[in-house]
Amino acid sequence: MSLAASLDAVAAPRDLDWRTFVRRFLWTLAAVLLLTALLNYFVNPESIYPTDLLPPLTWNTRPAKARMMDVAQPRPQALILGSSRIMKIDPALVQRLTGLPAFNAGVNAAEAEDYYVLLRYAIEHAHLPLKLVILGVDVDAFHDREPLNDYLLQPNLLGSYLQKGEARHASWKRFTTLFNAYQTKLSFVSLWDSLVHKRKEQYHFEPNGYLHFDKLEAERATGHYDLDSKISTTVDIYMRRYQDFNQLSPSRLDYLEKTLRYSSEHGIRVIVFLTPAHPRVIAALDTRHYQQRRAEVLSAVARICAEQNVPFHDLSTLDKFDGKASDFFDGVHPNEINSEKITNLLLKAAPVRD
Repeated sequence: MSLAASLDAVAAPRDLDWRTFVRRFLWTLAAVLLLTALLNYFVNPESIYPTDLLPPLTWNTRPAKARMMDVAQPRPQALILGSSRIMKIDPALVQRLTGLPAFNAGVNAAEAEDYYVLLRYAIEHAHLPLKLVILGVDVDAFHDREPLNDYLLQPNLLGSYLQKGEARHASWKRFTTLFNAYQTKLSFVSLWDSLVHKRKEQYHFEPNGYLHFDKLEAERATGHYDLDSKISTTVDIYMRRYQDFNQLSPSRLDYLEKTLRYSSEHGIRVIVFLTPAHPRVIAALDTRHYQQRRAEVLSAVARICAEQNVPFHDLSTLDKFDGKASDFFDGVHPNEINSEKITNLLLKAAPVRD
């Protein structure tokens, strides 16, 4: 046998082994990815898919608020929009002051696009006969680097109201989200919690969308509420959030303008206000250019509101509404007392009666 033939005879099995290894590796990888996708879809720890076999591990209130609007009775004529910071604005108080049945449609970590999609959902799907919208905007609702909420990128009615340019990338985002390492970790935590002990919900909503922080309110009732530590936790979270917040998002400012224009086209009166933060949080965020971002939001939102003939109130600091630093649940969530003061100021400054 020639030398070349001998080398070919030795190389052939090695080549075959290499190809077999690659094929097995690819099949194994495909199986792992498939199992990961199925795990995340059915466990659904962040409540972004339609499955609800287990309680969600993180807080995503968008689907719940949409379902609640569908069945709310009496049919709301006033809608409260914003982030979790406005969830303590009581629809019952709004109704007493305006004569309009109200619903609190605030959702956690709301960005400006949430205002628009929730309002359109309320009108076009829930068919609410709205006459008034109270809109609380956060400074960081116009974050230029914060991504769209994963739930809005799923094939659901809320996501269908996004601007076409953003919805165009939703298919790829939906696909990759199924393999997200953080979500996979949450899925295993959720499974473990379900096997070891039943995890208790830390909040619940009244039928009108009003939020009860069950765990926090229970702590407060027993006199063991450590507000200082909760503010410190908030500072840590928002220091990271503002680290790459370098400018206002033109797209999100456009969503605010679209929200106000849509309201005007449907004969809905709107009141806009800038939500407050605890003084300690504001002071800590000085190193993250908070005051500059706040000034930019004030200028931009005031301009947009003026163009749409919508009243705008800067309630971003306690002195604007006679608020108290002790009347917070943490660094950014006003409790019932501060929220009532905000509501009274907004509606007594611009009375609305049916």
